[in-house]
Amino acid sequence: RMVFENHLENLNHLTAVTRAYLAPFKLNAKSRFAVELILEEVVTNVIHHAFEGVATGTSAQLIAVSLEVTGTEIHLRVADEGRAFNPLSVPRLDVGQPLKERLEGGLGIHLVRQMMKSMAYRREADRNIFEIWIRDRHGDRNGGRDSEGDNRDDSG
Repeated sequence: RMVFENHLENLNHLTAVTRAYLAPFKLNAKSRFAVELILEEVVTNVIHHAFEGVATGTSAQLIAVSLEVTGTEIHLRVADEGRAFNPLSVPRLDVGQPLKERLEGGLGIHLVRQMMKSMAYRREADRNIFEIWIRDRHGDRNGGRDSEGDNRDDSG
């Protein structure tokens, strides 16, 4: 579990800690990429939007990230005390529309939906808790070599 202040400068450290944590699991390259991209997208959105209009007071605006690998599944959890926001309520992006006609925003959650197995959101004790599960479907536990095929579960 990693807890850090609400600043973009902390993304590089989050990525480094994530890579170090995942290294012993020898996940395939697509799964590692998905974890890193999803964390970057979700945490960047929290940094840019969750604390808008929230009084800072004397306490820091903190973001907590946890990561767990079990079998062939990777579980990500991002929690913050920013304003309530359910990312599952973001309408699915209509990629068939011309770029100029698409609603502003939603691309990050679209990317997350493309790479995850499932996700959940809840508001608990004034905290946003966003959980994402990624399946390491093509993992090679004997060397971490990448495999053919995509890393997308059609349930997303």
